[in-house]
Amino acid sequence: MIKDLPEANEIEGFSKLSKEAQEIFKGFLNNYYKSFEFPEDHEVIAVSIAHEGRGKHKTTFIKAECADKEWFHVVSKYSWY
Repeated sequence: MIKDLPEANEIEGFSKLSKEAQEIFKGFLNNYYKSFEFPEDHEVIAVSIAHEGRGKHKTTFIKAECADKEWFHVVSKYSWY
């Protein structure tokens, strides 16, 4: 990983993810940090499985939370918003 930033398995909540979600998160984290000139300004500090919506419209997603209180829906290793 990038110097001075935690590895995926060091981030709060990582061990609670399923194996599939862990693999997606590891890929996301690597690609996310590579997208910044100064990735240390965008440190991810927690990850969890979150839910949105109700009933048949309820979706489940990986939620990555940053130190600056910003958070992302992680869709895949290559896609987040």
